Amino acid sequence: MSSLIKKQKLDPNTDFDFGKRLKEIRKRKGLTQVQLAEKLEVTHRTITYYEGESTNPNMKFIESVAKALQVSKKLLIS
Repeated sequence: MSSLIKKQKLDPNTDFDFGKRLKEIRKRKGLTQVQLAEKLEVTHRTITYYEGESTNPNMKFIESVAKALQVSKKLLIS
């Protein structure tokens, strides 16, 4: 059955909230929450918060995440 499931490509036009998009990109980059937290020099709890609870991250955090994940800010917030 798993062979029937196709991986969906990340579509910048899809209506995701920031947390879902962050989680999806982080996983596609092969990073755990802890690894991303280390790259950003924040706590694991911070990543958990932004992936699951925050709906309005500040621009400084978005810029840091984009740089750490090597993606555009637009991809994170689209």
